[in-house]
Amino acid sequence: SSSGRIMKDRDPTNDLNSSNVSRLGSQYDYPTVFGVNSGYSIYKNTQDASAGWAKVPGGLKYASAGADWVWGTNTHDNIYRCKQPCSGSWHQVEGKLMQLDVGENEVWGVNSAHNIYKRPVDGSGNWQQVPGGLTHVSVGSHFVWGVNVHNSIYRCALPCSGGWVHVAGGLREIDVGETEVWGVNSHDDIYVRPADGSGNWKHIGGKLRHVSVGREAIWGVNSAHNIYRCNLPCTGGWINVPGALMEVDVAHDVPILREPEVPPAVTIGNPASKVTSREFDFHISVSHPRCFTKDDCFGSDESRLKSKEQGLTCEAFVAKVGQACHYSSSQDFIPCLKWDDFYDSRKFQNLRKHLSVFTGTKKIIPGNYQIHYNCFLKDDNGNKVEGTQSGWKVLHNFEVIEGCADWLPEKIDGHSTIAHLLLLSTPDFISASCEYYDVVKELTFRKYDVNPLDGKLDRGELIMAFTENDVDYEYLNYLDNLIEGSSYFDQNNGGIMLSEVMNSPSYPLKCAPEARGSDLFLSNITYPTTETRDASCAEHEEIVKVNWDYNQIREFEATDFLCLYSDGRLYDKIMAKDVSGAIANSATDERPSVGLGESAIKLIAHMTFDTDMDNEIKNNNPTKIGIVEGYKISDCGEGGACVERQSISRDFVLRNQSKMESSSIMTWIYAPESTFSGGNIWADERSNTQFSKYFRIDPSSKKLVSGFYNARIESNKTIEFDVWHHVAMTLNQRNGFTIFLDGEEVAQATSVDNAKIDFPQSSFEVKLCQAKMRYDDYRVYTGIITSKHVKSIAQCGRTKHCSSLASATPQSRRTYCIVPKFDSGSSSDFLPPCATGLYYNGATIDVTTSTAQKGVLFSFRDTALRETGFEVLRRVAKDDQSAIEEFETVVLIDSALDGCAMRFSSITFFDDVAVRIPGKSYEYAIRTKTAQRAILGKSVFYTAPWFGELEVSVMVGDSGEPSSFTRICTRLFKYRPTFESQFSDLVTGSLVKNAGANMFAWHSNRDDVNKRASAYKVTDTFMDTFVEVHGEEWINVTLSLFTSIKNIQVCTLGTILPSFDVRVLDYSFEDDRGDKGLLCILSKSEIDGKIIETKLGLSTCQTFNCEGTEVDSYPGQTVTVKSNESPSTSIKISEVMVNGVDIDCPFTGFTDENGVVEIGMIQRSGEFPKNIYAGVLARRVNAYDPSEELLLKADSTTSPDDFIIVLDIDDTRFNDAYNVDAATLGLNQAQFPRRLLSVTEHDGKHGEIIPNRMTSAADTMDYSLSGTSMKFVVPAEGTPELPSEVVSLGASKSYLPMEFKPDTMDDSSSGRIMKDRDPTNDLNSSNVSRLGSQYDYPTVFGV
Repeated sequence: SSSGRIMKDRDPTNDLNSSNVSRLGSQYDYPTVFGVNSGYSIYKNTQDASAGWAKVPGGLKYASAGADWVWGTNTHDNIYRCKQPCSGSWHQVEGKLMQLDVGENEVWGVNSAHNIYKRPVDGSGNWQQVPGGLTHVSVGSHFVWGVNVHNSIYRCALPCSGGWVHVAGGLREIDVGETEVWGVNSHDDIYVRPADGSGNWKHIGGKLRHVSVGREAIWGVNSAHNIYRCNLPCTGGWINVPGALMEVDVAHDVPILREPEVPPAVTIGNPASKVTSREFDFHISVSHPRCFTKDDCFGSDESRLKSKEQGLTCEAFVAKVGQACHYSSSQDFIPCLKWDDFYDSRKFQNLRKHLSVFTGTKKIIPGNYQIHYNCFLKDDNGNKVEGTQSGWKVLHNFEVIEGCADWLPEKIDGHSTIAHLLLLSTPDFISASCEYYDVVKELTFRKYDVNPLDGKLDRGELIMAFTENDVDYEYLNYLDNLIEGSSYFDQNNGGIMLSEVMNSPSYPLKCAPEARGSDLFLSNITYPTTETRDASCAEHEEIVKVNWDYNQIREFEATDFLCLYSDGRLYDKIMAKDVSGAIANSATDERPSVGLGESAIKLIAHMTFDTDMDNEIKNNNPTKIGIVEGYKISDCGEGGACVERQSISRDFVLRNQSKMESSSIMTWIYAPESTFSGGNIWADERSNTQFSKYFRIDPSSKKLVSGFYNARIESNKTIEFDVWHHVAMTLNQRNGFTIFLDGEEVAQATSVDNAKIDFPQSSFEVKLCQAKMRYDDYRVYTGIITSKHVKSIAQCGRTKHCSSLASATPQSRRTYCIVPKFDSGSSSDFLPPCATGLYYNGATIDVTTSTAQKGVLFSFRDTALRETGFEVLRRVAKDDQSAIEEFETVVLIDSALDGCAMRFSSITFFDDVAVRIPGKSYEYAIRTKTAQRAILGKSVFYTAPWFGELEVSVMVGDSGEPSSFTRICTRLFKYRPTFESQFSDLVTGSLVKNAGANMFAWHSNRDDVNKRASAYKVTDTFMDTFVEVHGEEWINVTLSLFTSIKNIQVCTLGTILPSFDVRVLDYSFEDDRGDKGLLCILSKSEIDGKIIETKLGLSTCQTFNCEGTEVDSYPGQTVTVKSNESPSTSIKISEVMVNGVDIDCPFTGFTDENGVVEIGMIQRSGEFPKNIYAGVLARRVNAYDPSEELLLKADSTTSPDDFIIVLDIDDTRFNDAYNVDAATLGLNQAQFPRRLLSVTEHDGKHGEIIPNRMTSAADTMDYSLSGTSMKFVVPAEGTPELPSEVVSLGASKSYLPMEFKPDTMDDSSSGRIMKDRDPTNDLNSSNVSRLGSQYDYPTVFGV
């Protein structure tokens, strides 16, 4: 046409030349979607909804938009039109219509009498009545459709003069476009069919009361006035458009310019040359006309899905320069990372467009990288569309350097970070002697190792340790979430091993070695001691200062920076040199402690608005519900993205709220002056306004106001427009009701019933962000929030880093580590320095309780300066550690402690009430009193245990003599036992285990640091670790339980078998030099007397049997292994395995020299009844060291004394040791029963006996005879002739059944086998005869 408009949806080159197409591009850049709200205000928007709603002056009840004109009717049915682009220049047109619709050439309408009219769309000419009666009419490109008062449907082909054709169905409203007609029925159901009336009505999901057809999308509003659009072809994928309208109309005569297919365009908005963070957003955008959001096709999950439906694909990968990497070989991580669509849907929402610059093990690999891509379109068959391929291109080159990660890595230079943080935060380690802090390392591990048998500190034990030391343990939770679906601790031995603690390069700050290389070192940190002066105490109250220095003077680059971590979490990124050239050498931390127990500060809701309105606290109840409408998330500067509330068509609701009697609401707000109308920041509005609660901005005064149940406070300052403010409301019994503006108190009520905020019931749902303004970093806390907390958050600023600190839970002790990031790098042996500081505010810390007969005793560390005294407060608590009553003072301590670091342990101050009922729980807190204030410290929970004390006196039989150094075992019974126990009943089974595994080991050489620090290796169960022991030195292993010890295996590295003295001690000897206790005997072969050795890995183990004449095991709890080698001989002991069975001896002790012992018995849970029975057993084992004594000397020069030798044979043990089946020897079972004697080899020379060295079963022969003994004599010369049963061993060998070497043999006519009964019972006469004929001289002597 002459106006330059394309009238058909086809190739524009068929109708327009290039100049016309160019004109079109600039012609339709104005809004062609119009709507009116319930107040009859007029709004406009673009067809893709990208411009947002803009208000148009005027008032209409119905508006219809076209490419060139907008028409409408008001509440009086007056008619108006406005030329596009319409900005409110309305011109009245004669006539009255209640509804109208704008087409390409005509405008159609119906009046209140349901008459139908039409006229040219430009307003020329006059209204022309069309026969028929309709209540709603719509004109399209080829047809006019309408419905009447009965919801009957009609259509008429253009040009229409009244030839209406009835169409089956029933609709209340209808709208027709180029190819489709859409409508809604009286139930708001949606239907569509071809515009020519062919086919059938098709139901579309959703509910709308009004619908309008555009060229690219269907628009509509529902009964709640919410606005939706659905891209064509529409199958029900409705997208909410912020705002609220009563009616909306989209121009369907706006042409679609089908430009030739072009490759997608890829741009990078943040082309950083250096990347220092683990996740980095280059702001890569892909644009193409087919995209849902044309300028950022993959900007969100929704836009990416829609773009993929249109066939858009970007193949991309990130490769390290020099790495053999192609798209086909790329994987999930660098250095060869597949990064399709520059998007990773597996990540959290706010990180999906970020590039991960770490490996699968979370390690950053520095180096130069390139981003490669090839973007194109695919057709419906998945084939690449010709002409749309960008081809493989390099988008960007950048360098990865190790920047400030959000958390410290799990290992630093191969050492466990958890072990490092544990040691540095433990008070005993912080104050340890520089000479013996290695000893404190192991003591620290043992202190918290509740289950010592597993040899590790598991997650629960670590949490207990950090909690007791008053340290934030969120780092453990971070590690546990590193691997999705798997626990970090399950993947790493279940916890940290003792070796990780011992090998940790940790030391108290005062013991720090000289700074190495050219890097920095910590010089000072706030941690008062008993020697800290008053002035320093006052200076560092409520602030931790960290100071460092550099080992060498160096020139810093502008890009050099320092990463400061607190308790493993990134606290701050500090430029090494600021803009003035000053070198950074200190940092401060003013964040208050979040506390413990019921008053602990907990972040229950956190909305960062970086990508959505979701609560970032995933493991808490408060959650977003419903669809939040009327908001827009956009970039808001240094704080990242923020949300702008544009309307409140649907509320932003949090449900399952916690009680708010101790709570805080805070957020950053930005109120534009142009749209400011005040409103709620947080509210629960009730029909009975007395019970409403709120935190809002008053629209008239511009002041912050908060209130609940007859309590109301108002700020004494107003907010400024068009600037960011931090606003907060806090409520708790301790500090009252307070409003803050930018960290400053601007309203407060100190006397307020804080519990009334939850009256008559706590809020199940609260509404957020109702005021139309911008919000960022919205937080909801419970617990005692102080002004110091609010101030520290406000002063940190509105940055993404400060927002990330919201979930930090700093306690009193905080471990700081500094990781430098210098362009010149760090020295090869540099380790980031770490030290622990103490945040204190005058309150007591390290509060502990202990149980004594007289009551509960207390100890705590004071941090106040010039206090006047202390009060111990107590209240009853539930099992879940929640209080059920108010605190009451139970102990008064009217005295002060010097300085701000003194530790107090009560002896005379105690609570005698709490110990009376076992199992009852209490909460204690210490209140510090000064002349100016009273400061309540952190609370501690206490459960009254069952406890008692048993005095035992042990006598020797009826002699009345005391039995000293006797072990007493006591067990408790709920009921009187009906049987008497023997000591053997206490042995917990027959399963022998290594009771020494992971037990405490001690080296006798305490002056050698390496030896004493590596003693633990003898029980670490690793055969490749060792401790060095020289002659006369010994190792002491202390077991966790009283144990029945069967044997001890000592394993060493090396080729020789050292000599050891191995002993078991039932109790400790003060003068023990490794030679006290019960001696265990080295196991040797009963055949050849050689040491029995076992190979385990690289180690060789010797076994020492712990048994005596009457006992088959030694009871004890301590083992010593002493070297018998010369002092110059070094031995590497790799393992000491104490094999035995546990003895059930829960309460135990040793009698003194008077035979008396007092045994304390305590059951922590308090589950036992108040009255209970005690079972007592005494046990003492004496086993004397074996010694060699000369019993007889008899030879040819000496006349022997009279003597008799009696051999007592242990049948069971003897048979077990030599159990060979007689049948395998060719012997008769009846004639030779299973009574075995050892056989040795005879060389046939003058009776010389050679020890049997045969090793295989085939070479071994035992000879069996019934009876108690059998003897063979050995001739002085010649080869003996043995019984055939024995000789059958082989032709070349003969054997004798016992070792015997005669000196001389006297001739005798005897030569018989002497037995203690008739030999014919066992040997036939031929055998005897043969023996007798061979040995024809006397071979049996006696006296």
